[in-house]
Amino acid sequence: MGMPRKQNRYDLSKGYGIGYTSKGQEFYFDLEDFEKVKKYCWSINKLGYLLAKRRDNPKKMIYMHRLIMNEELSNHDRKLQIDHIDLNKQNNRRTNLRLVTLKLTLELTEEAINLANIFLIASSSI
Repeated sequence: MGMPRKQNRYDLSKGYGIGYTSKGQEFYFDLEDFEKVKKYCWSINKLGYLLAKRRDNPKKMIYMHRLIMNEELSNHDRKLQIDHIDLNKQNNRRTNLRLVTLKLTLELTEEAINLANIFLIASSSI
């Protein structure tokens, strides 16, 4: 007998799904995606993205935002990226995900960094 398989816990009572990693970290998804999401054991990597071992090849990983947006991605140019609009990589609700070009992703990231720096400078002078 091996180690018990890690599993996620879920709360589906809020109108959207809240998942909990085996470490108790929260993540969010739409109820319509629960059937896809529940098939995997999700964890959060060092960059903050939710990922799980792929079922067809456990040596490879799948990202939750890609699993959820797979249909939209397959209907568009594969060069598109998936952007988390609110910058919260644990928020994988469809209203928070959008397809963008790599150029726009880099611009949005740079803008977010600039805003964070402005906030830090402003708050340190208070």
